[in-house]
Amino acid sequence: MNHASFARLILEDNPLLSKKIEKAADVLTDEVETLLTEVLRFMELTVIAAERLTPSHIVDFAWHEFILFTRYYADFCETQFGRFVHHHPGGNESENRICFKKTHYYYQKTYDEVPNPKYWGNVLAEIADASDCGV
Repeated sequence: MNHASFARLILEDNPLLSKKIEKAADVLTDEVETLLTEVLRFMELTVIAAERLTPSHIVDFAWHEFILFTRYYADFCETQFGRFVHHHPGGNESENRICFKKTHYYYQKTYDEVPNPKYWGNVLAEIADASDCGV
């Protein structure tokens, strides 16, 4: 899956989504496509990992806006992932921190790169070892 191409297509198909992400995530217009690309990567990671992961706040804000385009979102999930990708908010701070470290771990393992700190913060997968987060 070419996440950037899908992000571009999603924004072309849903012009209002760009403005909604821009406002909700407090990003510039020219950052929306990159941020949506990170949302798509996170969604893919949740399917790959088959366990609870936690996005960064900014990725989560953008994901919320994508989900609100319900029919499009549902069709996209079914086409790209073979199932609906649910949003599972919650967990205490400690659980969320562990799941966020798992997200970083799976991101690096899957995409062979460190997540962009602008959208993901500076957590390093090396600190997300088995004793800390169960990966």
